[in-house]
Amino acid sequence: VTFQAGFTGNTSPVANEMPKALKQAMLLTITDLYETRGDLTYTNFSKNSYSVPVTAQYLMAPYRINMGT
Repeated sequence: VTFQAGFTGNTSPVANEMPKALKQAMLLTITDLYETRGDLTYTNFSKNSYSVPVTAQYLMAPYRINMGT
């Protein structure tokens, strides 16, 4: 199995450079997960009780790809 991860959009002048908005959304989400780490347990997290912060959702929206689901 081969898996390649990264951003392959053509919106950046530098090849494969992730847009700043996506980096900021990632940092917001990681910070939120860290700050609420005591509130989330493994059982709660597996039940999809965590939602991505709204600000991060707005930052990621222009880059979202419809995957047909």
